[in-house]
Amino acid sequence: MEYDGECEHGNACSIDNPCINTDRFYCKFELGSCGIDDNGDKVEGVCKAVCNDCACAGSWQPVCGCDGKVYSNDCVASIRGKNVMCFVRLSGDDCSQDDCNDGSIPPVAVAE
Repeated sequence: MEYDGECEHGNACSIDNPCINTDRFYCKFELGSCGIDDNGDKVEGVCKAVCNDCACAGSWQPVCGCDGKVYSNDCVASIRGKNVMCFVRLSGDDCSQDDCNDGSIPPVAVAE
């Protein structure tokens, strides 16, 4: 997929230094990190393209996004430009760090 103008795919980013064009890119952090590590320190991510026209496999492995929303799997969260806090055992629209306490991935601090 190509975009007009400057492409920043792959550039370093963080909570304090987001990707330039937030309509087309988001700061992708490691799974389980919402931009903050277990010690409360900010971590670096990588700018990734948001892909509104992409499709994901239909597998149901719900995740809690760092935005507090439940997505059907980590692929769906990723193409919508959302980082994943953890896998969860619930359905519905909303989730929180408390829902991560199922042992799948340790809860992480959520950046505000």
